[in-house]
Amino acid sequence: MTIEGCKGCSSTDLPQQVWAALGYIRDNIQTAQVKDPANSNNSLSDDLSSIQKTSIKQAADTALKSNWEQIFSSQIIS
Repeated sequence: MTIEGCKGCSSTDLPQQVWAALGYIRDNIQTAQVKDPANSNNSLSDDLSSIQKTSIKQAADTALKSNWEQIFSSQIIS
């Protein structure tokens, strides 16, 4: 999904790539069909429940309404 979301983005513009990927995930997580790259008969998107997809959509939307520090500060290891 990240690759699809970043299509058309500059490869040197990380913020644009992050926002594009999050927007794509938010807008498509509930309907996208994601296939296992090692086995195209295996649908990875079928492994997520509707509730899990909604949770991912909400998390992406929250991230899009945030800034870099809000998104990544909790991930920094001291």
